[in-house]
Order: sequence, then structure tokens, then C-alpha cells
Amino acid sequence: MSAESKLFSKQVVDSKTSSEEVNSILDAQKTMLEQISIGIHHDALTGTAKQHVANDYARRLFAA
Repeated sequence: MSAESKLFSKQVVDSKTSSEEVNSILDAQKTMLEQISIGIHHDALTGTAKQHVANDYARRLFAA
């Protein structure tokens, strides 16, 4: 289990965490994982993406 998953899991199982906070945490985790998957796309890793695509990768990771 990744460090990020452990942090999300710890917060979610805390009995003081409301259902709204749990939903917010799960949404944040989903967003983070989606952006990481874009960042590890073969063009991002190999550096073969066009500049506008690389800029988009950077923007998405920063926003996440």
C-alpha cells in the first residue's frame, strides 16, 4: 500500500471524520490518482510529448 493510500485510509477510518469529509477525501484521492496516471503516461516519461502536452501534464499535476 502506498504512503498516500495509508494517509487517506487513516483519515477515513478516524471515528471523528464526518461522511462529508470522507467523501471529500475520497474525491481528492481519485483526483490525485487520475493525475498521477496521466503523469506516468509513456510520453510524459520518455519526453516525447509535444510542448503543449508537457505543459498540460505539468498544469494537471500542479492542480492536483
